[in-house]
Amino acid sequence: MVDDVLGRRLMLCDKTYRLRFSDGVDGQFMVLALASRSVRDQIEIATAGASSSMQNISQQTIRSLVVPDLPYERQVKIMRGVRERQEAIDRAIVRLEDLTTRLAEYRDALITEAVTGQLDVTEVSDTQMEERLYAVTEGTATGTSARAAR
Repeated sequence: MVDDVLGRRLMLCDKTYRLRFSDGVDGQFMVLALASRSVRDQIEIATAGASSSMQNISQQTIRSLVVPDLPYERQVKIMRGVRERQEAIDRAIVRLEDLTTRLAEYRDALITEAVTGQLDVTEVSDTQMEERLYAVTEGTATGTSARAAR
């Protein structure tokens, strides 16, 4: 989606449509609607062309697409919810990547401790291992045990 082309010349190839929406249509909502499975299915059915790499759709097909017809306020509310969910997903991905890194470091530290004799795995209780793992996953490991826990 291009938000603003005022004062600039926009050049598009002949396989691209420039869609301008009337007042009362949220552009981001329309991007979401046009990418939905139901609209994509309508487009796929209406394509024509000599090969799969040269598919075309007519302006009439674009004009006849069945898309949600919701009040502007509802479109904005939906997009706000989509953005909030996407932000939550992005935060979860960052947390997961951090946790994956810390667990890999912890695994490496445990292996090093076991190989060098600093950790006798026959004497470590399940509770102690769980506490160390908890410290790593919650980012609370400190001091010399932090290196071992991490």
